[in-house]
Amino acid sequence: METPHTVASLPKPLDALNGKVQAAQVYGIRAGRKRKRHEIAVGIDGEGVNVYNVQNQSLVTSYALPPQAYLCSPPCSIYVKAGRNAVAQRRTYLALRDGPNDRKRRFVCLVDENQTERDDEVAHIGPIKHEYRLADAEIAGINVVAASTDNADALLVLVTYEDGRVACMTEDLSATVWEHTEQDNLRVVYVAVTDSDTARKGLLTGRGDVLAALDNAVTGNAKAQPLLCRIVRLNDRRVLQLFRLRIQSRDRLQARPDSLQLLTSYDLTSTETGHLGNDTALFDLHAASGKLYQLSCGKFTLFDLTSIIPRAILKKGDGTDPVLSVARLGGATVLAVYKHQAITYETTYGSAVASVSLASSGHGASAGEKRKRTDEDSVQIAFQAVACYQDIGLVVGLRGVELIGIQLREVLRGTKRAKATLIDVLERGVGTTAVRAAGSAAKRVQRADQFEDWQSKVGVACEGNDNDMLESLVAKVLKLEGEVLKGTCDHGPIAHLDAVPDSKTAANGILLDPYPRNVSTAEIDRTRANYLLRTLFRSQVDNTGARTESVRLSTTASSPQIYRWLALAGLLTSAQLESSLAQDLETSRSDRTCQPGDIMAALKDFDDTFQLVHDVLALPVYWELPELVKAMALLIESFETSPDEEDATGLPTASAPANSHRALVNGELESQLEVQSGLAERELQLAVSTLSNGLQLRSETFRIIVDRLGAFPQKAITEAMRAMMRHEDLIFFVRVLRVEMLTGGWQNQYLGADGEGEPVDAPEVVGVVAARTGNEEGDVPSDSAMGRISVLMKCAVDAIGISGWLVGESADSFATTGMLQELKAEISACLEGLYDFESLGSLLEELYRYEYALDKAQATSKLPKRLLASADAPFDTLQTLPLGSTMDAGSGAAWTAEGKKSSRALTAERRAKVGRYVFERIRI
Repeated sequence: METPHTVASLPKPLDALNGKVQAAQVYGIRAGRKRKRHEIAVGIDGEGVNVYNVQNQSLVTSYALPPQAYLCSPPCSIYVKAGRNAVAQRRTYLALRDGPNDRKRRFVCLVDENQTERDDEVAHIGPIKHEYRLADAEIAGINVVAASTDNADALLVLVTYEDGRVACMTEDLSATVWEHTEQDNLRVVYVAVTDSDTARKGLLTGRGDVLAALDNAVTGNAKAQPLLCRIVRLNDRRVLQLFRLRIQSRDRLQARPDSLQLLTSYDLTSTETGHLGNDTALFDLHAASGKLYQLSCGKFTLFDLTSIIPRAILKKGDGTDPVLSVARLGGATVLAVYKHQAITYETTYGSAVASVSLASSGHGASAGEKRKRTDEDSVQIAFQAVACYQDIGLVVGLRGVELIGIQLREVLRGTKRAKATLIDVLERGVGTTAVRAAGSAAKRVQRADQFEDWQSKVGVACEGNDNDMLESLVAKVLKLEGEVLKGTCDHGPIAHLDAVPDSKTAANGILLDPYPRNVSTAEIDRTRANYLLRTLFRSQVDNTGARTESVRLSTTASSPQIYRWLALAGLLTSAQLESSLAQDLETSRSDRTCQPGDIMAALKDFDDTFQLVHDVLALPVYWELPELVKAMALLIESFETSPDEEDATGLPTASAPANSHRALVNGELESQLEVQSGLAERELQLAVSTLSNGLQLRSETFRIIVDRLGAFPQKAITEAMRAMMRHEDLIFFVRVLRVEMLTGGWQNQYLGADGEGEPVDAPEVVGVVAARTGNEEGDVPSDSAMGRISVLMKCAVDAIGISGWLVGESADSFATTGMLQELKAEISACLEGLYDFESLGSLLEELYRYEYALDKAQATSKLPKRLLASADAPFDTLQTLPLGSTMDAGSGAAWTAEGKKSSRALTAERRAKVGRYVFERIRI
């Protein structure tokens, strides 16, 4: 890289305190394609907007602004030419406000036309101004897209607000095509527009679900669909959202709420550490390569978005030497600007391939610089990169009131030239020596030794059954050392049970939380996690080498907290366990080491009280459908099994002697007694747990399973039930749902013959499908319970099938027919109750409207307010006459309609105040 030079000197903002200088790239749009031009649009508050050509360092055009005008966002300038003989237009869109603290926003479009005359001279015509009134909100960005119409040169303008609203307008701002509003409380920090063809190359690589949604929306020979990419702040999360713009026509106005269709989203917070706070991050998305450039708090992070989960492939900058600006140079190179230097990094290996000093670049020569410098210019100002032009090898940016360019020695042409290899970066890094290479090899050897030591510790803990040591090792792998349980916390659906374990201190003195809130899966060491899975689980194999049919997977540890942590970290999946166990077992590809449902079976065998199954299902993690169906089948089997016939699966069984008359050897009697006492103690604990909270715990587990099944498609639920559950289990499940309908009161009429909504002899049954309402009984169902019951009952009936209903295990056709008739009658009663509910709701709504109209009519009545107030007053507070007194008729109305005394009443009062004079004759 060469020394930075000045491309152009810019005028200073009129307001030295609040004025800003903002710059953006200029694009050319032709035939619906958007291409970058060698021009930069620079907006200066209170001065104007200038467009510079960075290749020949010339001023292309300029527009003056009023002194009180401030830019709300960088200017958006495009160059449009419809055809070969058409007039070329330059459209510049500005979002302005009058004053630094003014709330009103106005949108201005400046159209500048260049018309070529016969003498090949260019005649410049003054700009045409269009203005539009915007909403009183902060502007996040301005973008121009091509409309999906027959006219390939039709354009639409998108204005995105920080609160999530999007306004789509015509190119001349004459009409609003559609508007989009957001319901969530979010803040947009970055917005960009691309098309589907560009996104297929990088951003949507491997995302067949999103591409299928785009292909289904395309009809005929439609061109590339425009896509809107934005990054929003949701509380303490930063999310990248990808929308499809439904732009059909610019001739008719649309007010469609679905103008933006969400295709996918990426959570960028999982790859970061700590809270976001109030930091202001800068972003740059390159859809063709699927990379996102982020600069936050002086730290630069490069994300790879070509997979489902964003992956950070490069991180630079820290608190001592922060990164001030970033510019993309190519597919494999990036420019990071520090305080005193600019370094070019190779993104594949993170090596520095070039650098240039910025300490003395503030006094670089410029051909057009004639203005006298002041004392403020001598202050070191950071360089802010704006754009990079690969064909001419130039990086352009702002530094104060100067437009600066950094020339690259090698011109980056195309993406093939930008792809670097390992030989291109070896021995080219800044400060790379042979000692550093030797240190890297030593670190690899040290990491290998540490892994071997860790393996030996895990083996010792498992063999010695040291739960504290094993929990400490697992917590370090899952990054749970900092999770501290303070006081009594609510752990979700399992907080009200007595079986919730308290926090405990591990072997190293760390207070561990059995239910940690935050687990970052991106920071987990996958190598150690796979080794833990191979150690904590095993696939049971008999002597012949074939696996048993009853239990395919079993647990080896005796601590339930370890399995809760593994489930919370997302490691308890069939695919993860199969890949981990297959490394130790010599099995063919057709013989799977972990079948669907084996995880729940193993956890149930670990704890027959279903406490561990309940805990892992209550965690906020995703569980596959086969695991949920298997857990429900195991629960149904536990409901149907009597205590006498219950098999103590998973308990240590005493080996029965082959010959009962064989004499016992010395010491064998003590071992047999120890085994039998252990069996008896285990059965006693199981019986006590079942009698104390066993039914409540199983009902709660059943409730969680039913809630989670509602998130899957009905067809998948039916297939899983048919494959993993018996007909008896399915019929039992249907009966449970029937009890739920009776429990929720769905079969009772709202208004019965006796005037009450529920019969006196209604059974009191606590259900498992009804949602919690906060009371201890929990017998009040939610409105969505009937929908869940109907969906699951339909799936269960379809899973049994025609053959299952016709030919059952008992072959009792009368019982089957009776059950179907009862089910039909119950569903009819529920449907009748729903109709009564709608009728009652309509009646109550009419009563509410009548009450509102009556209150409004009384408010507008002409009666005196005093009389209206006294009509509602109690009898003892009213002014009444004494017993036997009569009321004077008076002389007309004493009060007017406005609540004042009438003139006649006032005259009567004045007369009453005057004394009476009587003339009497005195006789002597």
